[in-house]
Amino acid sequence: MNILKFLCSVFLSFIFIVPSLAQENNSVMLEGQWKLVDWTYISFVGRSLDERERQEINESLKGLVFDFRLDQTISTNKPDIFNFLDNKMYKVEGFNWIEIDNHSFDFLIRDNRSFFLLRNIMLELEKIKDYTGAKIELKKLPEEFINTSKIDQKKHEILDKVYTIEELDVFPKYTLVEFTDNCTVYCLYNLFNRNMISYIDFSKVEKDISYFISFIIDKSGGISNVKIKHRKNKMTNKGNRYPKITVQWETNEKIPESQLSEIELSILKSILTYDGDMIPGVKNGQNVNTEINLELRLISD
Repeated sequence: MNILKFLCSVFLSFIFIVPSLAQENNSVMLEGQWKLVDWTYISFVGRSLDERERQEINESLKGLVFDFRLDQTISTNKPDIFNFLDNKMYKVEGFNWIEIDNHSFDFLIRDNRSFFLLRNIMLELEKIKDYTGAKIELKKLPEEFINTSKIDQKKHEILDKVYTIEELDVFPKYTLVEFTDNCTVYCLYNLFNRNMISYIDFSKVEKDISYFISFIIDKSGGISNVKIKHRKNKMTNKGNRYPKITVQWETNEKIPESQLSEIELSILKSILTYDGDMIPGVKNGQNVNTEINLELRLISD
C-alpha cells in the first residue's frame, strides 16, 4: 500500500467547535485550483516517520494540485493516489467543513495562509487559479485563534488529591457536547486534540517535534496547572534519537510566557478555552480533580 494512502487511512474523528463569524473583506473563495506549499504529519500517539516514509510522502505530494470545480466536484492531478477524493461531490458545512463522500475535511484560513486537513496530514495550500462565478466563501479564523500575545492565565494551584483518568468512576465531559456511552475518554482527548489543530500555525512547525501536555480539570470544571514539555526529535542511522525532554516551567510557578514558543502558546491558549466549561470527573460519588495527559507530535517537510 502506498505510504500516503496508509497514513491517510488513519481517519481522525475530531470534535471541532468554532464560533460563527461575520464575513470579512478580502474574501477567500473555495472554488478554484490550489497547489501544495508544505505538509505536516500530525500524531497524537507519538508515531514517527522514518526517512523512507518521509521520502515517499514527499514524492506522492510533490506538485499536488486540488481543483474545486464550480459544479461542486473535486479533482486532483494525482488521481491514482487520491482516488478517495477524485471526481467526488463536495459541499461545505459548518465552519469550512468540506464534506466529501461522507467524510469531513477542515479548511483553515489564518492570516494570509490556507490549510487543508487531509485526515492526519495538514496541507498548506496556495490559491493559483480563481473561477468566475465562485459562490463558496471560506471563513477566516477569528483573532482569538491567531493572537497569542494575551492569554488569560490561571496561576498554578495547590490542589488536594488529584486522580488519573484511569482511577475515575465517571470521566470528565464538555458541557456543550453530548458524549455517547461508547465514546468517553476517546472523545475527551479528541476534544482537546482537535482544538489544538485550530490554534496552531502549521507554517511554523519544525521538522520533527513532540509536545507533552498535562493539566488538571478541577472539581468545579475549571482548568489549571497546565504544563508543557517539548522534545526535538532527530533521525540517526539507527532510527529515532530522543534528546532529553525540556521542561518549560516548574509545577507551582506562574507560566513564564517569554520562554514559550508561539506554537506552545497556541497549545496553551487552546487548552484554556475550556476553563470553566468542563464537567468534572467523579470518584466514589464525589467530584474530583483529574489530571489529563496529552501528546502531540508534528513532523513537517
